[in-house]
Amino acid sequence: MKNIFFLIVMGISLCSCGISRTMAKMNLSIESVDVTKDNHSFIDNSVDNISVDDVKYMTYKDDVVDIKWNVGDNRFVLVLENLSNQTIKVLWDDAAYIGPSGIATRVMHTGTKYSERNDFQPPSIVPKKAAINEDVIPTGNVYYADGWNETYLLIYNVNNNKDFDVIKRDYIGKSVKVLLPILIREEKIEYLFNFTIQSVTKFTVTPNYSY
Repeated sequence: MKNIFFLIVMGISLCSCGISRTMAKMNLSIESVDVTKDNHSFIDNSVDNISVDDVKYMTYKDDVVDIKWNVGDNRFVLVLENLSNQTIKVLWDDAAYIGPSGIATRVMHTGTKYSERNDFQPPSIVPKKAAINEDVIPTGNVYYADGWNETYLLIYNVNNNKDFDVIKRDYIGKSVKVLLPILIREEKIEYLFNFTIQSVTKFTVTPNYSY
């Protein structure tokens, strides 16, 4: 399972149609994980930021799970390996995304229809020593307009250098969080992943997108 993160699939790529625009992308780094179990909470610093073939992964590992995150254009991509000898469940209905503004929103994952994003999402079952590969999308980024669409995640339109400088000033150092609860036996463990916007990069695209 050591190379399981090679299974990560990047988010939907940019389209090459429409008018060229300049975009600012927030680059995340994982800082820590707040773990709540047995009615106790503690901060776990068993995290790392690694690069493989120029792709960045943000990792966390304890005695229950080995987790690797990647950020695509409009979604998080998660590989979760169950290290325990028990079947675990990922409780998607209790998961959440907290953006730079501090507002929490529900998430949807691979296999959930856009139209059912606000309905009950059954847990993902992960047998012992097995792994899952999931796209994780804030439901607030999904909308219907002549079909279902997703807005970009942590990517913003900028009109000029002044806009870009303002975005850097306002966003660098801010926190982004993902709450991911799991159930092992009858015990619920809540993992709150703490990411920080380390930098902002500018790039030009000619996409078909919303922001």
